[in-house]
Amino acid sequence: MYTMEQLLDYRELTASYRAADVLGELPFTNDFYVNPKDVITDEVEMVYFPGSTTPAPLNVRGGPSRTMGLLGGTKRYATLFYAFNQIRLDTLALRALREPDSWTLQEKGRQAVEIQVENFKTRHTYMKEAVIASIMTKGRVNIDVDGNVLTPTVDSLTGAITDHASAVVSADFTVPNSNRGNLNDSADGGAVISSLWSNSSTFISRHLDKVRYRSSKFGRPVPTEIYVHGVPGRKFLRDNTEFKTWAKETNQRSVEEVLRGGVIMDLWGWNWHFIDGTYQDSAGTYRDLLPQTSAIICPKPGPWLRAFRGATDVPRDLNIVGDLMSVLNAYEVVYGQAAWAKIVDDPVALALFMADSFGLNFADPNAIYMPTVFDAQGASGTGA
Repeated sequence: MYTMEQLLDYRELTASYRAADVLGELPFTNDFYVNPKDVITDEVEMVYFPGSTTPAPLNVRGGPSRTMGLLGGTKRYATLFYAFNQIRLDTLALRALREPDSWTLQEKGRQAVEIQVENFKTRHTYMKEAVIASIMTKGRVNIDVDGNVLTPTVDSLTGAITDHASAVVSADFTVPNSNRGNLNDSADGGAVISSLWSNSSTFISRHLDKVRYRSSKFGRPVPTEIYVHGVPGRKFLRDNTEFKTWAKETNQRSVEEVLRGGVIMDLWGWNWHFIDGTYQDSAGTYRDLLPQTSAIICPKPGPWLRAFRGATDVPRDLNIVGDLMSVLNAYEVVYGQAAWAKIVDDPVALALFMADSFGLNFADPNAIYMPTVFDAQGASGTGA
């Protein structure tokens, strides 16, 4: 048998919270929220040293050394996202947990807690996935007064972004407009996406060559990954004339990988990922994690992309009593996902608290491209 304090210890609850299974696809969290750094504050300073394409000067043997300037670092700041929610179990669940002499009742109480922990984990996980998806596909996150994630609108040509009408918080990640839409950089040769990839005659590889050249020209990390929505992505790629030519000339296994719809490795020198995941917004509308009209073109996660886990002060005990120092010493700092419980008395119930503090930001916002490449509509019917 266990005491109620043992069953509801914050370490047990946090471990259950982190270990709970979540059904569905989480491609953005799995692929981009990697190796997060633990940070104690909600604002994080990032220093990034961009690559230099300027050759060092030559010299004459026997001559004095030439003085070269130091490589300058770019300093940026990231603010973390924080989710903190509670749910209350009724008196019956609390009574069951308080029965150390009855394994059956105690187990019923434990299962009630476990079910709520799993529900918490699912909703918090999809919240994080929706936030990261908006960062990686829009370069901006909109939040309404109730803390719900909203979808900003991107102009398919200019890349200009407009906040959702109900947004009260707009977190911008400073991705330039020229890295969205048709990738039109007037100072560097104009638009890259000269025709949509949904046009079967488009030479997709030429667009990708231009993107890679633009990155190398300015000393940015070399992009190697392409993410598109699976529904239009597979269809239009299979219908594309250039792809059909590639399929005739390559080995049968590569063609079968495309037909199965899995990740395509080394197609025109790029790794293609197909994302089909959705989430349900606060209005009950299903939204695509990756808009069906869009693509993400980026390097593998590295110094250009930084992930963080924030800190939460968690009480060690169900109820904290005593003098001021006893109260202060009864808290533990937990990074990332955290869970704890507390008895409340209005009415008497068991309150479960769960939190998550996380951040994802671009140390180099020019390293990622978010072009509009298809003319398909989104799952919501709005192209979002």
